[in-house]
Amino acid sequence: MLFRSFSKNGSSSCQNCPQGSVSYDYAQECYLCPPGTYNDVSGLKECIKCSQGDYCPEGAKFFSKCPANYYCENPGLLKDCPPGTYNNGLFNTNLESCLKCPKGEYCSGNGNNKKICRHGSYSDEYGLSECKICPAGYYCEIGTINPIICPKNSYSLVGSVICINCEEDEYTNGPGASGCLDCSTSKFAINNFGCMNVYQK
Repeated sequence: MLFRSFSKNGSSSCQNCPQGSVSYDYAQECYLCPPGTYNDVSGLKECIKCSQGDYCPEGAKFFSKCPANYYCENPGLLKDCPPGTYNNGLFNTNLESCLKCPKGEYCSGNGNNKKICRHGSYSDEYGLSECKICPAGYYCEIGTINPIICPKNSYSLVGSVICINCEEDEYTNGPGASGCLDCSTSKFAINNFGCMNVYQK
């Protein structure tokens, strides 16, 4: 291992270049290690090349593994996993290391980790960059894959997390309603099962 010191501004005393930098022949200053290399020992003559799958930005003192949700074809350059994909930070050396986002979650890209769908949204396919809004007549809890239909005589609006029961004088024609209907004056509602003729027992 070769070591080299430098003399700043013509000084007679020599100093070792700090970690992350080197001094070349006859140089009077230190230079940062270029991207893709590192230097973990002060006074080294040459920066050490990073291995495939590592990440070493300019001036790196140590090598590090390519972080999660990126891939590193070149050890000196981070590339984001595209929207709709993610990875766990192991062996991510190319685009193929980015996996499709699971159902019930979304992956926005830009180095962000996958996230579970929030209340009122859902994700029923692999590889989504954002969750879909829960439709009217359904409700969506956190991490929903497929929206859950509201039962008869209840309803929901777009983006709902619960279904709302109809009032006693209201009904729906079936499950999956976006609103309740009023009973006519000759009918009344019993136990939220719908409108019945006033003369029925």
